Formats: sequence, C-alpha cells, structure tokens
Amino acid sequence: MDTTRAHTGGSAYSQSPADPLAFWIEIKDDGHTLIVAPHGELDQTTTPRLAAGFKGRSDAHHVLACDMTGVTFMDSTALFALVRLAELEPQRFALAGTSWPVERLLYLTCTDDRFRRVSL
Repeated sequence: MDTTRAHTGGSAYSQSPADPLAFWIEIKDDGHTLIVAPHGELDQTTTPRLAAGFKGRSDAHHVLACDMTGVTFMDSTALFALVRLAELEPQRFALAGTSWPVERLLYLTCTDDRFRRVSL
C-alpha cells in the first residue's frame, strides 16, 4: 500500500518497510485511537510526512499517539512539530514508545516533560 492514511480499523505505510534505509510511517486508526509510528530518521525532509499522518485526526479520536520506537534520529524540526501538536491537542496527543535518539534530544532540549506518555 502506498498511502499515508489508513482506513478505520486498518493500517497503512507511507513507503514500503522492505528497505531498511527508507523512512516510512505506519498509521493505525481504529476510529478512537490514531497511532502514527515513524520509522527511520525524522528530520527536515521527513517531518512533513509525520505531520501529514496526523491530518486524518477527527473529533472521534480520543487518543492521538506518536509511537517513537522506530525513530533512529530526530532533529529540531521534528521536535518543533511534536511540541506544536502537543500544544494544539493537549488532552489527546501523547508520545508512545521511545528510542534512545528521541529521549536524548528531549533531555538535551529540556522538553521531555512537555509530552504526555501512553503505552500501547
């Protein structure tokens, strides 16, 4: 599937996960929880695709989760996008999962306490 949006109850990939060097996003949407899971390097080039993953959110979604488990690198562009989403959706947006590069950047920028955390 070559799409950035998933149908209710399904998942989709924005690029085939077969290439280990590729950046791709998995989206899971059951109608109540929207999970956007980026894989690979999250930077100036790929952050717009992360933001596009959350464009499918609706009032029916109780949780908007960004699963950071597959992120191997994250720059300030991605951090700004996540902070902005947390500001726009303070009751619904949360980070799920983690990776060392993500936690390191959050710690170094003193933004680790700006995000709600959920387990999936």
